Amino acid sequence: MAGGSGTRFFPMSRKALPKQYLPLFSDQSLLKETIDRVEPLVGKGNVFLCSAASQSDLAKKHAGPGVGFFFEPEPRNTAPCLMWAVLGLLDGGHSENEVMVALPADHFVREGDKFRQNLAAAIELAAKENILVTLGITPSSPHTGYGYIEGKEKWGNTPFLKVARFIEKPDLARAQTFFQQKTYFWNAGIFVGTLKAFRTAFEKHTEAAWKKLTSTQGAARGAAYSTLKAEPIDTAVMEKETTLAVLPVGDIGWSDVGSWGALADLLGGGDSGKNHALGGEIVAVDSQGCFVVAHKKVALLGVQDLIVVDTADCLLVTSRGHDQQVRDIAKVLDS
Repeated sequence: MAGGSGTRFFPMSRKALPKQYLPLFSDQSLLKETIDRVEPLVGKGNVFLCSAASQSDLAKKHAGPGVGFFFEPEPRNTAPCLMWAVLGLLDGGHSENEVMVALPADHFVREGDKFRQNLAAAIELAAKENILVTLGITPSSPHTGYGYIEGKEKWGNTPFLKVARFIEKPDLARAQTFFQQKTYFWNAGIFVGTLKAFRTAFEKHTEAAWKKLTSTQGAARGAAYSTLKAEPIDTAVMEKETTLAVLPVGDIGWSDVGSWGALADLLGGGDSGKNHALGGEIVAVDSQGCFVVAHKKVALLGVQDLIVVDTADCLLVTSRGHDQQVRDIAKVLDS
């Protein structure tokens, strides 16, 4: 799923170059790193990218050879996106018993081998039970920027748990409670299931939208798609599904890289004051905890916990405590 706008990474992420196409950890974009992460498991020719038609040139450029595409007429969030992908696969001749792994294109995973091992286990259970499965990340902190999944009793004689509920981003007190317990996991937005299981879930939980798409073809289907409610797969389907399993995957070094502050924490390092530069150079005097993205020398004097992002046409200066609100500036300046 690669159709997002990545507004929290403004001004580097723009309408013309969303977050998933940025090279934040290597010389490869987040999208290409995601493809390279799953391809050893699923094999070449079995990776498909669902993105907005407006991003088609970028998607083809960054995906590389051997990747299939399903371009949405316009972005409608992850529930319509996955309906579009499921229909594309079924119309393309894929069996309803084949397993689809749906995952965001702009996340970071440090432990690639461990990630693939867990994903392989999820694929196996999804195929055997014909159900939907999700991965639960064991929290490393009481994070308030992630949604949570609560697990309950075990799924048979397996390491999987039955999903009790999904929980939207909590306040700090609730997050601390979740962190102290062993049955709450970060929701990574990764879902696995047979095409039949996805189709059945859409028929059950998004009946009107699914009928709009399945009753049309070609341009008419595209027109119908543009009328669908923009809704995440979590709230449209997964929160309502009663036969959903979660696999606790431990700490695999996962992050949704959801803000400049999250990127700074992942990169780590920095000088003695924990000031870090991505590109450029920092000269810091009496300054701590600042993160700078620039292609020039940046002088910091007497400041703390600042995020400074300098691009050709825009300079962003904010505090770490406000980095989740960068999208509000993006709406004004990148409209």
